[in-house]
Amino acid sequence: MKVTGRPRQFDENEALERALEVFSERGYAATSMADLVERTGVSKQSLYNTFGDKRSLFLAALDRYCERTDAGLAGELAREEVDACALRGLYRKLAKAIAGKNQNACLVATTSMEVGATDCEIAARLRAHMERTRGRFEAAIERCVASGDLTRVKSPRAVAGHLTNTLNGLGVLRGGGATDEELEEVVDVALSVLE
Repeated sequence: MKVTGRPRQFDENEALERALEVFSERGYAATSMADLVERTGVSKQSLYNTFGDKRSLFLAALDRYCERTDAGLAGELAREEVDACALRGLYRKLAKAIAGKNQNACLVATTSMEVGATDCEIAARLRAHMERTRGRFEAAIERCVASGDLTRVKSPRAVAGHLTNTLNGLGVLRGGGATDEELEEVVDVALSVLE
């Protein structure tokens, strides 16, 4: 006779969201299992049983973050009617969200700096996410070039890489104490390639 444990009595999605908050606030290394237990309201053993160890929970949270940002960007940039003006407006909206006063530094950027160089699996996930972002920008820029809306862009791929890297850097700058005005200047310079 197989003995079964008690059924889970917590919402896994909600627990993952709370874990994502903690990792975003503290980073991977500074987050303890006690922090995760406190924020999620789920016992340590239940977290282990559901997600595995801290690293596995972090990977699930990172995947959730990347999936969410990928889906939002894909929806916005896939629209055929995106012209240069709309692209600049969308970029400002994204930049504002990433560098928002009440937000922590971008999880992708901070994870890249914290463990990306030492953890091959995390680095691969980060690279894949950034490549998807760059690819979506590139496709939108190519449509703007083809329509004649952007005439000065010679390499949509390079411009898309520039925009992607600048977005990732905004969260780092905010985390380092950059002011709204300083961040706005960075965004203005980044967008100058789309004029």
